[in-house]
Amino acid sequence: MLQRKSTPLILPEENKFPDCLTMELKVEPVSTGIFSSRDREQLKLYLTIQFNEQWVQMLLGRVRFGLKGGELRLRLKNGKIPLEARNFSGSFDPDVEKQRKQQESKENHSKVEASWDKNQPGVKANHGEKNTGGTTDGFQFIDYQITTKGSEETPAWVFEVKTGQPVFKGLLKEVELGTIDVMAKPCYIEATFEVFKPDVHVTGAEGLWSPEISREERVVLDRKIALLILEHQLKPYLSKVVLKYD
Repeated sequence: MLQRKSTPLILPEENKFPDCLTMELKVEPVSTGIFSSRDREQLKLYLTIQFNEQWVQMLLGRVRFGLKGGELRLRLKNGKIPLEARNFSGSFDPDVEKQRKQQESKENHSKVEASWDKNQPGVKANHGEKNTGGTTDGFQFIDYQITTKGSEETPAWVFEVKTGQPVFKGLLKEVELGTIDVMAKPCYIEATFEVFKPDVHVTGAEGLWSPEISREERVVLDRKIALLILEHQLKPYLSKVVLKYD
C-alpha cells in the first residue's frame, strides 16, 4: 500500500501593517536515508520576514512608525524544537535594499556578510568605490542582533537593532530557524511577531502639531503616539502565521 505523503497547509496569514512587517513561514520534510535510525518525522522551518516603515492615519493627520525590536514567538502542538536544533548559529544572506543612483564617474562595490553566531550575531558590510562611469547601487541595511529563548514547545527569537539606525529596514529571506521533531499528527505551528513599549519608534508625522514646538515637546508627543499605536493597533501581535502538517 502506498503511504500518503504529508503536506503542509498554510492557514490564512494575518499581517496587520504589511508595510511595517510582513512574515511568512515554510516547512520542508527532512529526507530519511535508507539506514537512518530516526523513528519520527522532522521538518526544517524557514522564515521570511520584511521590515519597513508604515504610515497610519489619525484624527488630525497621520504618523509614520517603524520597529526597533520585537519577538518572533512559536507555539507548537504535537511538535518541538530542541535547543540544539535551533539555528541561531548558522549563516544567512540578507537581501538589502538598493537605491539606484545616476552618476557619471563612480561605481560602488558592496560586500555584505551576515551570520547568526551566538557570540556575535549580526550583519557587516565592506564598501568601496572606483572610477568608471554609469549607474551605481547604494545599499542600505540594518545591523540585527538576534537571540533565542523559550522552551521546546514555545521557542522565541528576539530581534534588536544593534547599530545607530532608528528602525528595522530590509528583508531576511528563507532563514532556517531550526528543525522540528513531529511528535504526532496533525502538527500545528503558530508564529506571532509581538512588539512592546521600547520597540515602536515614530519616524515622522504630518498635520498633528505645529512645526514650532520644541524638540523636547516633540519627543514627548512621539512617545505618547507610539504608545497609542502599540496599545490600540499592535496588540496582541503585529503578524500571525499558522501552519498545519498532517
